[in-house]
Amino acid sequence: MANPITKFEIHLEHDIDEQYQYGPGEILRGQVILVTKEPINLKAITVQIRGEATVGWDDDGRSEPTRASESYIDASVDLVSSGGELGSAIRVDPGDHSYTLEYQLPMNLPSSFIGKYGSITYVAKATLKEDKKFGLSTTITSEPFLVLRMLDISSEPKLLLRRQEKVQERFYGTLICLNGRVSVELTIDKTGHLPGEDMQLDAEITNGSPRTVQSLQAALVMHSTFHAKNLSRSHVQVVNKKRDECELGSGDGRRWKSVRLTIPPYIPESRLDGCDIIDIRYELEFVVELSNRKELRLTIPITVGTFDGSSMDDDIRGKRTTTKGDVKGGFVTVGQQQVIAPPSPNGDMNDIDGLLEDIDLGMNDEDHSKFRHPMNPGDTRKNPLFAKD
Repeated sequence: MANPITKFEIHLEHDIDEQYQYGPGEILRGQVILVTKEPINLKAITVQIRGEATVGWDDDGRSEPTRASESYIDASVDLVSSGGELGSAIRVDPGDHSYTLEYQLPMNLPSSFIGKYGSITYVAKATLKEDKKFGLSTTITSEPFLVLRMLDISSEPKLLLRRQEKVQERFYGTLICLNGRVSVELTIDKTGHLPGEDMQLDAEITNGSPRTVQSLQAALVMHSTFHAKNLSRSHVQVVNKKRDECELGSGDGRRWKSVRLTIPPYIPESRLDGCDIIDIRYELEFVVELSNRKELRLTIPITVGTFDGSSMDDDIRGKRTTTKGDVKGGFVTVGQQQVIAPPSPNGDMNDIDGLLEDIDLGMNDEDHSKFRHPMNPGDTRKNPLFAKD
């Protein structure tokens, strides 16, 4: 016998990005849509709303996989009820039917996240029970939704201030008597940023050593830590970087001026407040690579806040211009927004294209939109950030 139910779906309200996005404490609103081509005897329509974090990995030295989980929501909302198993069923005529869903989300929810060893997901599952001749028949549908917790970086004034760090180290040549220092001074416009925003970097590198400086690299690095059974598993991922290939001998120097490094628009906020088994933090790493595999490294902690869609201007959306470099006082100055290659042998800077480019990690627009969207029950999805692992 053909199924009289032709459609049973959950339609949640969309936000401006056409995704099911909600903040902690907001009301989850939508409709459960039922379409029938024949009359049915309806016993109940119940919507279960679940939110949970799961963490897990396999260890070669352990007999069982390491797993942990947390539950944030496990609530049921009755949209239709005929009074339990013993109550009479409700006759539903053929046609289109809509049942309103409203549920206020708790205030302490962490943001949705899909990571290397764990995830935080939210889903609404609707269950329809139909009274048939030989017993109850069950129809189930589900719809994931996204929770974005706000991390207001403006509430911490120090995150909006410029920060400068300096480091220097002595390096030796092939002879112990040949040595000298490499010095780095790095300035960032602020340490608190929104996804999609640009960090602006100024840097000055002086090579007083007998070694050759071969390249400079600035990278935004995400450190995610997953906890289970008193154990932890960490993962480090470069989410964006700029690399400047160069060849600076002893006495040479190089400047970066207002070089932009974009915070990708799809990364989660720092900390993942509300979740006890997954932690996230970010660092800006500036690395000077020298000959013979030596390097000088400088790091600055970065706080990534959340974004409500109201302050995103053309600059944050990726509008860029490219400028040329300048040579003064033995330094190559790179900027304003694009790092350039070292000067050509004839010293002509006008015919040199920008060397460094934003790293897109092989993602397209569809990858970006799916990055933080939760999974359906039983589905698996790989975070695009880890696609190359």
